Amino acid sequence: MAHEFELRRLTDKLKKLTEEQTRVNNQILKSRRDEQSELDYIRRRFNNQIHSLEERQHRITKETATYERQFTNLEKDIQDERQDSMQAQKDSQQSYNHHRLNR
Repeated sequence: MAHEFELRRLTDKLKKLTEEQTRVNNQILKSRRDEQSELDYIRRRFNNQIHSLEERQHRITKETATYERQFTNLEKDIQDERQDSMQAQKDSQQSYNHHRLNR
């Protein structure tokens, strides 16, 4: 009888340990799935953020090139106007001197 009681006690303990081991294994698997899910979410979030920033960088580079080209063209136009103005002033001065000499 004592052996049967001891056998039942050990059997119950083994059963409880087996159930606990099953629960722990399931928790481990769930934790790994949760971890993978969160890693995937974070990876997607950062990939989207990086992609957005790269598109923004591309747009800024394009706009910068456009404005630099406009700036260069404007500087050239200003320089051409100055040269034309100086040439007109020089021509006017030469015409005045020529007219004065011919009198």
